[in-house]
Amino acid sequence: MKANLRICSLEHAKEEGAGKIAEWAARRGHTIRAVRLDLGQELPNIESFDFLVMMGGAMNVYEYRSYPWLPRERTLVKQAIAAEKAVLHLVNHDSLHRGQVMAMIRQLGIAPPPTDLMMYYRVSGAATTA
Repeated sequence: MKANLRICSLEHAKEEGAGKIAEWAARRGHTIRAVRLDLGQELPNIESFDFLVMMGGAMNVYEYRSYPWLPRERTLVKQAIAAEKAVLHLVNHDSLHRGQVMAMIRQLGIAPPPTDLMMYYRVSGAATTA
């Protein structure tokens, strides 16, 4: 794992936030940048982060008219996966949204990344300390 990760947290509502991820990052000296898509903040350049965290949000992946940032977010996710960046999607009712995200990734023509547990092992190194 890279010594100092640059983390980008994509957030869709004021109730969202990086929470424990931000605490984890601060304890390890990583930087975290929140991007509030619902406020029209611009998505970051693919080169500006090592780890992409996406908060769940109330939207569904097909609601482009109500949530105009979704196509751009989808493109960024595709770029991040293609660049082998760490990508983590956090939601409250994760089974539904994880399936939606995996479907979106498959629609883009690429194989989905490991699920959250595997990403946890990759980022935290927990598999090597057990």
